[in-house]
Amino acid sequence: MNTQSMFLDGEILGAYLASVFCLNRQYFAQAFQGKYKVNVEMRSLHGFIFVKVPKEIRELLDNGFIASKIEKEDQAEYTYRFELSKDCTIGFWK
Repeated sequence: MNTQSMFLDGEILGAYLASVFCLNRQYFAQAFQGKYKVNVEMRSLHGFIFVKVPKEIRELLDNGFIASKIEKEDQAEYTYRFELSKDCTIGFWK
C-alpha cells in the first residue's frame, strides 16, 4: 500500500468514500441495509461500513483523480466511468 493511499487493505470507510463520490454520507450504510444494490463489497465493523472497491477505482483515486456522481443527462467527457449501482454512475477526471 502506498503511504498516501486512503485505502487500507483495499477498503475505505463508506461515509468517507460517499463524500469523495459526492454522495449522501449515508449512501453505503443504506445500501448495506439492503435499500439498494451496489456493485462493491461492503462489511460492517463496530457500526462502521467499510467498502472494497475495484482495484482500478483505488488506483484512480490514489493517483489524484477527482470523482463525482454523473447525472443521466451529463454528456461530459470522463477518463473513466464506474457504475456503482443501476441508478448511480461515478465519473473520474484529472
